[in-house]
Amino acid sequence: MPVFNRNTLQTLLREIENGTTTPVYLLFGDRFLCRQAADKLTRILTAEGGTVHSIDGDSEDIHATLSKLRSFSLLPGRQIFQVNSTRLFHSKKVAKSLWNKALKAMEDDKPDKSAGSLRAMMEAGGLDCSDPDNAPGSLSAAQWQKRFGFARPAGKLEWTNTLLRSVPPKTTSPPSPAAGDPAEELITVLEAGIPQKNFLVLLAEDVDKRKKIFKFFKDRHRVVDL
Repeated sequence: MPVFNRNTLQTLLREIENGTTTPVYLLFGDRFLCRQAADKLTRILTAEGGTVHSIDGDSEDIHATLSKLRSFSLLPGRQIFQVNSTRLFHSKKVAKSLWNKALKAMEDDKPDKSAGSLRAMMEAGGLDCSDPDNAPGSLSAAQWQKRFGFARPAGKLEWTNTLLRSVPPKTTSPPSPAAGDPAEELITVLEAGIPQKNFLVLLAEDVDKRKKIFKFFKDRHRVVDL
């Protein structure tokens, strides 16, 4: 499938207006443009009735989302599950970008946003955010490089530990260690099929295009690079 962009987005929207849809839409890139495009897309999908369920990717319970996707809703019309800032496409390849976002948020006096980016970076590096020993400021240069794929920044980084302690995660229940890979679980659900009136719209700023789930969406669904 072709990857749409800001120049060909209108082609995709016309496609939906004409009745050709896919269960999943991935929009990635500029945050504002993704939100803007998602608004247009979901408005068309629900033109004849339906509901858009907004989900925060920073606090998402992926199993709850999958359960909703598989279920037949009692609500009328199409049911759109829109996950904002999904982390499904993160890996250490995007860790530096997440680090830069954390720094920018601190400069802008937005500690909650900075902490969210730090936790996303830790998850991208395969670290358990609930373990104090994994706090970024506690990692050696070698550990940092191994986990995040870029050199440990110079200077004292203890502020990251303090920030993560002072700003609790949005999610109330950390994932179980026994839980599987969320991306693989989503692929399994989609391959099995979901109700015709259910749709998943994913928004992401950073994606690792090498990941299996990105290639899966590109081959079988609709992807928009903004």
